[in-house]
Amino acid sequence: MTFVNENVGKTRIAESRFADILRLKKNIILQGAPGTGKTYNTAALALAICGEQIPEDHREVMRRYEELQKEGRIGFVTFHQSMDYEDFVEGIKPKTENGMVSYEVEDGIFKVISAKARDNFEDSQKTVEILQKQKDIQERMIDFLSDSQENATELKTKTGSKFIIKEVTDKNIIIQIPENQVASQITLRMAELRELLENDVELHKVSDIKAYFHRQFNTQQDSYTFILVNEIRKIKAKTVVIPKTELQTYVLIIDEINRGNVSKIFGELITLLEADKRIGGDHPIRVTLPYSKESFGVPSNLYIIGTMNTTDRSVGNIDYAVRRRFAFATLKADRKLVEQNSMPEAITLFDAVESFIKKHQIDMDFEDLMVGHSYFFAKAESELELKWQYEILPLLNEYIKDGIINAKPISSDLTIADFVGEWHPASAQ
Repeated sequence: MTFVNENVGKTRIAESRFADILRLKKNIILQGAPGTGKTYNTAALALAICGEQIPEDHREVMRRYEELQKEGRIGFVTFHQSMDYEDFVEGIKPKTENGMVSYEVEDGIFKVISAKARDNFEDSQKTVEILQKQKDIQERMIDFLSDSQENATELKTKTGSKFIIKEVTDKNIIIQIPENQVASQITLRMAELRELLENDVELHKVSDIKAYFHRQFNTQQDSYTFILVNEIRKIKAKTVVIPKTELQTYVLIIDEINRGNVSKIFGELITLLEADKRIGGDHPIRVTLPYSKESFGVPSNLYIIGTMNTTDRSVGNIDYAVRRRFAFATLKADRKLVEQNSMPEAITLFDAVESFIKKHQIDMDFEDLMVGHSYFFAKAESELELKWQYEILPLLNEYIKDGIINAKPISSDLTIADFVGEWHPASAQ
């Protein structure tokens, strides 16, 4: 597969090991020191997993990446210390309307992209006939609900209670009951309405809904759902032509994954990340979400790519429960890329920085510390000098401050020539 290098129009072809392990494991973390291209390489890896040919030009990679983002097949989120389950999966959020505050369940990015991947996975397993029937029902539902809402059509339950459809969303139908002084507005679940219609459930009385969903008691909503089902069934079926759904892959990229409390953010869903426990896996598992009470599972066609800075000690480590569910791939500083895309002075500086870190490293692997190749890409000496003064030197001093390497702070006035003169391997000979 193709891996992209930051700030460089060229690409290099590498063995497709990362893509292969991701297809097998479903989850991978690209780890490495700053400047090794973790964030940029996720774009190429995401395209590869989505079955795309990787363009040679980095701009084309990002253009196609953005197209798949708009299509909803690639999602991106950055973890941080304030991120929690309510942001990532689902949570109850306030909503203000006409000066009144109400609270609704709001889906997070993980639930949203999981739902898209799950719908595609399940539809890919269905026949064209089933898909056509579902599409027909969906269009009849939309027609009826939209017309009823727009015209404020008055409907009646079997007991004569009047109601109108006030609002329709992807998930809910909000109805208004003018004569009810206690609960003048209630919410019906769109999924329940659709399921009753798609499965041709015979409804002769309201309690038939309770029996179908194996509930102990009827809910207030059942009386209104009963009417909506029977009204929609009166609409003449449409002739719908729809092709077979092709299975697609979806990717969620989690940048700086170690900056969040991963176990807390995923919560009980951490178990569902394992390949065999996905929907479509050998041992699929679903859980009931705490707020929406919906059944939830992670589909097999959703892949997770995380990035992690190996030098960042200001955050906690990834715990073993998370590590078991992710493959880890290390991106290293690559001298050859500096040779291909920069000037000779940059290569000399790269060697000097390498020598400095090897001399002063303490308890971390050198590959986890070596300043990434992108820091050394420069077309002119003036550009390289700026990178040294404002990127490389401050990063080395940050290592020293954090106790990652044992050395005295480097003066901000130190030039490239002075640093190279002391630390380039050739100068010691």
